Amino acid sequence: MASKAYLIRIEPENEIRFTGPFTNTITTTLKVTNITDRKVFFKIKTTAPRSYCVRPNNGLVEPNETGTVQVMLQPFEYNPNDKDRMKHKFMVQSRYAPDDATTADSDNAFKTSLDGVDVFDARLKCVFEVPSRTEESISSTNEGSLSLPVSEKKPSQEPVVSSAVGSVPVQRPSPPEPDVRSRTEIETLRKRNTSLLEENTKLKKVTQENTP
Repeated sequence: MASKAYLIRIEPENEIRFTGPFTNTITTTLKVTNITDRKVFFKIKTTAPRSYCVRPNNGLVEPNETGTVQVMLQPFEYNPNDKDRMKHKFMVQSRYAPDDATTADSDNAFKTSLDGVDVFDARLKCVFEVPSRTEESISSTNEGSLSLPVSEKKPSQEPVVSSAVGSVPVQRPSPPEPDVRSRTEIETLRKRNTSLLEENTKLKKVTQENTP
């Protein structure tokens, strides 16, 4: 068995790329081109058949024609440390087909005895790409509402408190009351003033009584 696909040209040539996020089915296209002047059978295999759907996974390509294959990656939880997934590969086999072969014959083209038949194969590795946080942020911003630049933002207003009736301005706190010490000094002065007034009144009475 040869190690290269001499009968066909595959696009992409060496690897199949899947770009996340991987929460939904991701589909990529594989092109198979017959580079000979004879009909060619092809068949696609993978090392992880439960992770992918390939439609069609075999076929017949006319001389100098191109066939299109859809490779669908099933949803999964991405783990950069999953070494087994990083080893996923695809193999595309090809062989000459009889001149009277049809697409229906491709189902059994690689199941019957291949003694004396040259079968060529090409291998492609799978690559899983995860968008950077910067790209996700830009995408999210473009899809969402646009924010005003700083120079275009409206001036700030007095905060309001929402109520059942409507919105009312926030009441500002009243100025602080005098402390205890100040009130004590004021009370002391008042008492002294009262005492002085009483003494003054007594002196006036004494003076009046001593006057002939």
